[in-house]
Amino acid sequence: MKKIFALLLILALLGGCAAQPTAPPESEAPTPSSEPETFSDPESEPFSEPDVYEPTPYEYTWQPYVYSSVFREVHGEETEQAFYAMVDAVLSGAETFPCPSADTLHTLLMISQTCFPPFPYLVDSFDWSDGQGYLYYAGDEQARQDILVYFQVSVWDIIVSAQLAEGDDEVTKAISLYSTYSARVTYDYAAAEDNITVPDVSSYRALTEDIGICQSFASAYAYLCLQCGVDAIPTGGMSDTQAHEWTLLKLDGEYYYADPTFENGDGGVGLCYFGMTAEKREQAGGFYADNYNIGNTNLLFGRDIDVTDTRFAPLWEAVYLQGIYREETQTRIVYLLNTGEEHEFIIPK
Repeated sequence: MKKIFALLLILALLGGCAAQPTAPPESEAPTPSSEPETFSDPESEPFSEPDVYEPTPYEYTWQPYVYSSVFREVHGEETEQAFYAMVDAVLSGAETFPCPSADTLHTLLMISQTCFPPFPYLVDSFDWSDGQGYLYYAGDEQARQDILVYFQVSVWDIIVSAQLAEGDDEVTKAISLYSTYSARVTYDYAAAEDNITVPDVSSYRALTEDIGICQSFASAYAYLCLQCGVDAIPTGGMSDTQAHEWTLLKLDGEYYYADPTFENGDGGVGLCYFGMTAEKREQAGGFYADNYNIGNTNLLFGRDIDVTDTRFAPLWEAVYLQGIYREETQTRIVYLLNTGEEHEFIIPK
């Protein structure tokens, strides 16, 4: 029996989504200090500027096969290989692909929200029988190709806007993508409050139209990170009154939480919700840390992983990101506190 993909959207919506925090009034937001005036003395010796480090722009190429290590650890290698086979089938237009079980097929569809967002726009329905997954496509081959190209161009535009550089480490990539994406998206209040229809809250829409709700942005940001070699996965949690989703990052071997939805709600100009510990995440929203649903797998929870490293604690006060400055031996993250005071966060190379 065919399984209609819209059912997945219904399941995803059952928990709702936390409302964004209210952005501070403009009068309270600090503004970057103006550049000092410079003067030249025509009788002085010509000024010789010091060598300036000019990083090479990041050469991004779309990667159709990205996968989080958390999915690998939870679901095993067999599911990972089935996922790659499914992506191969979709890209080639094949109607079947090797899949060990019907349960695995449903797992692949949930994984695709993070690791292959175009899937629900390319495949109308699906089925499983005798070790094979069956795909029933939406539209003709040209229509599907147009969807893929549109998606790739949209992702490319976001990543290019983040101004990554060749040689960027995981942290610099994650911060650059987080800042860029948090600033450009729009929260879809109509979708969040819609209890009648099944609104499109897919990561595909969040990446191509820059609009969605928390679950859209959590998976979309994770996908952007995976595209650039940073391990990431969406994570969900509950407070006494609401459900919410954000992103789990693995940076330099440690786990951290990041919330582009809350950052966007504060104007999308800071880093207050980047690199959070489980304790900080619980403080910022009241979500119970032990019960965080990692990857929405229902198999790995907040109590099962260590998210305690406080490396990024200084950034939790960063209400305004002034810039990311790459130098030969370090990268400087320059930001303002709500007092207007300027600070730096150093990432050694």
